[in-house]
Amino acid sequence: MASLFFLNPHRYGGVALGTLLWLLLVTPTVTGQGTQPWQIITLDIWTIDDTIIHGTESRPETRLIREAQYTLSGMMFGWDFSYTPGQIARDLPESFTLTPIATVPIGAPGLAVRQSRRVEEKIYGLIDYHLSREEQQHVSRWLSITGHTSRGHGSGDLMEGWAGKQGAIEQALKQAVREHLRQRHPNRPLDAEGSVRLTHPPRIVAVSGQYQATVRVMVVVREVREFQVW
Repeated sequence: MASLFFLNPHRYGGVALGTLLWLLLVTPTVTGQGTQPWQIITLDIWTIDDTIIHGTESRPETRLIREAQYTLSGMMFGWDFSYTPGQIARDLPESFTLTPIATVPIGAPGLAVRQSRRVEEKIYGLIDYHLSREEQQHVSRWLSITGHTSRGHGSGDLMEGWAGKQGAIEQALKQAVREHLRQRHPNRPLDAEGSVRLTHPPRIVAVSGQYQATVRVMVVVREVREFQVW
């Protein structure tokens, strides 16, 4: 098997957070339809072990699995989006909605914390996920689509726990879509619809009481509506 590693060191308050590891294992055999898609995705995800943030009922392993499920779903399937840029002059508010195309079920075989470790106040979990044949085929279809890559940044309240981290990711997704449209539609459109998929796991750090997320995505725009000029 061939292995691809992406290592991104994070730091918080001068203390190393460890690394975010994305390991994709693919078969090198080339068939008539090209190299087989991903078979295993391994994520290294962290959570702050703080009962003030997460309460006493949420176990660290549960939070790690939930975030892994969200990240895997965003990488393998992505979201449909609807975006209205908004314009103050037209009294049109900005609107951005995400609808998951599909999700990896929490109880999926192999979706478990294989190994965990503590680094000061944070717990890291190494999580493997073995893709089913159907999921491999879906990823292969995604990879065959001609799309454009983009990236975005977002932030969320650290005290909101997973809700704050998810909010930071989705704000980053919105910025990535907005940047994609801005580059291709200099005249701000009325709205746009399409799909967006994570090409890498989100890079997330904790800084000054906030989660700060950076995403790299592929954007496929299906429809753009311009303002009508009469």
